[in-house]
Amino acid sequence: MKPQEIVEVIEKILKERGISKGDFYAACGINSAVFSHWRKNENYPAPATLELINKFLGVSFGISLLDDTEKTATPEGDGGAAEVMELFNSLDPAGRAALLADARALAAARKSQDNL
Repeated sequence: MKPQEIVEVIEKILKERGISKGDFYAACGINSAVFSHWRKNENYPAPATLELINKFLGVSFGISLLDDTEKTATPEGDGGAAEVMELFNSLDPAGRAALLADARALAAARKSQDNL
């Protein structure tokens, strides 16, 4: 699903429920410029933003809506965050715990190297 399509669904829900865009922006931590970029397919909602949208609207947008070509086409890029979240979400609880432990160990090692 392209960002423009996400915007269309969001706008439909907002209209149906009588929710102002201002209230939506505030609840989801975005502004009209960000929303405009999505509408123009210039960039993609971050996974954390999609999660806020999900909670606020009671919908289930997710990073799985963005296929691999769309994720890599983001102008600013996300440093692979979307891919990491997709992998994380595909794991069972034990796998998630192991991935988090590995990520923490890697971050600690990098921090130690930076302090040398």
